[in-house]
Amino acid sequence: MTKRELAILAFRLLAVWSAFYAVLRLDMVIGMWQVTRRSLVDEGMPIVVLSFLPLVLGLIVAWLIWSKAAALADRVGLAEPEPARGTPLTAETAMMVAFCAIGAYALILGLPRIGQTILHAVLIRDYAQMDTWYFTVREGAAALLQVGLGLWLLFGGRGLARFVHRVRTAGLPQDSHNP
Repeated sequence: MTKRELAILAFRLLAVWSAFYAVLRLDMVIGMWQVTRRSLVDEGMPIVVLSFLPLVLGLIVAWLIWSKAAALADRVGLAEPEPARGTPLTAETAMMVAFCAIGAYALILGLPRIGQTILHAVLIRDYAQMDTWYFTVREGAAALLQVGLGLWLLFGGRGLARFVHRVRTAGLPQDSHNP
């Protein structure tokens, strides 16, 4: 099995986990529906539709990761055709994989969080107290930051790992670290 095939397998497992996580968020949808069930006459259907946003967004992300697994594997730098067995694992490669995994994890957790923040903002618009509104804005900013960092770590993991490796080995003789 090549490094690329391992990366494709990892991204497909990530897609399955993302879909599973999205389905687990169905409890929030059911809870929102139960809370707003009596007020649907006043509020209309947008609340019910918006409550499905995190679930649908998570399933779309899972489908995109599954369908683009090969392109993502090439993008994170694992397109080398040599077999994974028998090649030494360098610190730079291990850091790159770790940064990409952390980025994917942050992205999967951040995208539904954005949906929840939008839903919360819609639900409290009539009952907006200042402290609740500031909480919603802070949650939205934190979710956007989490998604941004997740994207940066996922697609910039190779450069970040190279930078960390160069900083750690600066000033050392060339033969004392992995090339």
